[in-house]
Amino acid sequence: MDGGVTLGTTSLSPVNGSSVPRASAGFLIATLQSGDHNVSATFSGNDNYTGSTSFPLIITAGEAVPLKHDNGVPAPFQQGVGDEASLGVIVQPPTSSQQNGTNNYTSIALDPFFQQGTASWLLQGDAMVSASSTGGSNAPVRLGRGSYVWQPLWDQIVPLSTYVIEVQYSSDSGTGLAGATFFTGSGQKLSAQGIRLSSVASSVQRGTLVAPPGSYFAALWIGNWRAERLQVSSAKFGPLTSGQLPLDCSVAWRDLPEGGLGINTNYLMDISPEWRNAGGPTFSEALKAMGIASLRYPGGEEANTYEWAPPPYTALTKPQPVLTSGSGFPGGDWLFYNRFAGGFQSSVMDFDQLMAICQDLNISNPYLVLNHDSINLAGSKASTSWGYGELKDAAVAWAGYIFGRNYSARHFEFSNESWKTNQAAQYAWALMDWVPAIKAAHPGALIGANGPAGKLEIGDKDQGVPWWPQVLGAASSAISFIAAHPYPIYGWNYLDYVAGNYSNLQQGVIEADIAINTFAAPEDRERIRIAVTETGVIDWRDKWQNGQADLGHALVAFDILANVLSHPRVDVAHFWTTRWRFGGFAPSNNEGSAADALWDDNTLTATGTSLALLGKYFKIGTLMSVGSSQTVRTWAIKRPDASLVLALLNKALSVTDQDILLTKCSNLTEVRAAWMLTGTGYTDAKPTLTKVQHTVAHIANGVLSVTLPAVSILVLEF
Repeated sequence: MDGGVTLGTTSLSPVNGSSVPRASAGFLIATLQSGDHNVSATFSGNDNYTGSTSFPLIITAGEAVPLKHDNGVPAPFQQGVGDEASLGVIVQPPTSSQQNGTNNYTSIALDPFFQQGTASWLLQGDAMVSASSTGGSNAPVRLGRGSYVWQPLWDQIVPLSTYVIEVQYSSDSGTGLAGATFFTGSGQKLSAQGIRLSSVASSVQRGTLVAPPGSYFAALWIGNWRAERLQVSSAKFGPLTSGQLPLDCSVAWRDLPEGGLGINTNYLMDISPEWRNAGGPTFSEALKAMGIASLRYPGGEEANTYEWAPPPYTALTKPQPVLTSGSGFPGGDWLFYNRFAGGFQSSVMDFDQLMAICQDLNISNPYLVLNHDSINLAGSKASTSWGYGELKDAAVAWAGYIFGRNYSARHFEFSNESWKTNQAAQYAWALMDWVPAIKAAHPGALIGANGPAGKLEIGDKDQGVPWWPQVLGAASSAISFIAAHPYPIYGWNYLDYVAGNYSNLQQGVIEADIAINTFAAPEDRERIRIAVTETGVIDWRDKWQNGQADLGHALVAFDILANVLSHPRVDVAHFWTTRWRFGGFAPSNNEGSAADALWDDNTLTATGTSLALLGKYFKIGTLMSVGSSQTVRTWAIKRPDASLVLALLNKALSVTDQDILLTKCSNLTEVRAAWMLTGTGYTDAKPTLTKVQHTVAHIANGVLSVTLPAVSILVLEF
């Protein structure tokens, strides 16, 4: 390094030879101070290696941990000129404790009562900041004009949630502001929101703020905007558990992706009459009923032994699914594959049949999973006829077939859950090798890399070094999107969901977003998107029984998918799945699994019915700023014709009366239509979706009031 400093040494180890011939890799983690550095690598080899300083040297940044929040907010407090809009703060209307109750939130501020005086708050501004003349650690904080205090809130920020800020203060003239600035996990400012502290002798001011999609942490601040003197006795900030929720029709979060709601297909079962009970709709009709706008093919685990057609590949080759291994799934499952005869037990969906369905439903963005990972099969599971080169040739031929037929498909996921069978270096090398060849055959191809949910999670075959720093650090130039598989239900059930004892439902995509902004090359960070190619309601720790798709799972599926689609970097969210091999399958009369969107006759399960609501409304439109509480989750969508859709999900096991405070929503005068998903309880496997009377909600004095049945979703059209 510059200055002759040695960062360290590392040894090289061979990576999987079948994928990366004669290649080795080593990794060294070091911490550098901020600034520019000249870094070089030297190599001491032996007769088996050729060493040079031209070895790939990948430098990645660790997770951003800003020392203070954005200087733009509220640094303009120092100016004291212009209007409040110049501060970049969205000033929210005040609310009262009578509207929301006095104990309906939990403060998460590090020092909510200024218990340690100014010592626990970071001080900014030209004016003097001091404790009051009474002294002591519990003294109020006195702010001179233009000064402010702030403190970071590093965790517990949940996107789309409503937060209460409550400040006890006094001011002799002028105004102050108190609020929070929300940030992504990589330190990008999303929104600054606050409440006005008007001139009064002594007062408690309270307001609600909404964490935008992608929020990871926040900074709480209080500033003297134009007051002669502002004295603050206490400040609280925390998530709203219940009470009035804010809807601001002037604040947009994101334009929803047109092909956003998708589902994983099961090429082994979906169109096979052998696996379907008669009497229900066709597969295409079922997808249409759910409003599905994207399909992932051929599926998940089964994609890692699937090929679209057998070689040799010529201009006359037609799709004909074949397996690259007679072991594992589905090759080792007698229900689906006869390995002695070398063929499927029933009819399966080939690629042309998939595209016929896409054309019938006007689906323009199917996601196709390439098979790279079967090269990692060992022993009797491996096939001598399907090596690294043969798999690459098949992928290139598939891309060329798509381009030659002028099919709309262009999204390719580079294998399924590859961190389970690959080393990260092996996977990154193969990406860099395959992508140019695929794009030569299909110039419009977009290739996505998959990986574990955590930004610093280590793959199953790696030792000590996380997956994403290696893959994004080495291959971000070849990557168009990250294929994320968040399954947020992990050891919790519906009662935990009601109580709020569960993880952030947007955490999986937030982690992917942080990984992109941290480990990808700077020139690639804005370009790379996120595709959630699997997500669902399976509890992999089995606290919540996975045996049936019921109303409880339906509500959580709606919440998960709506959260995912709210994130501004996400283009698609594929639910897992149509029908799962390990759930219910025909001919049977069982309840299926929580993963199933379809019954064995292609009618919709409870979960499939909640997808139908998403498919109907989470399409073209703009997601607007609306807050949720722990009890009621809400989403607002402005359509291209300026009409508004409001979805309200009531987790509670009892009826909930909910008020929505309307800001700049003058066009909301009456409900034009309303749909309700409800049932006998969260274990109801046959809930009903019905059109209900417009009178379920009414508007008066800028407040929308609605009564929500227990365990229900209500969608209002204005």
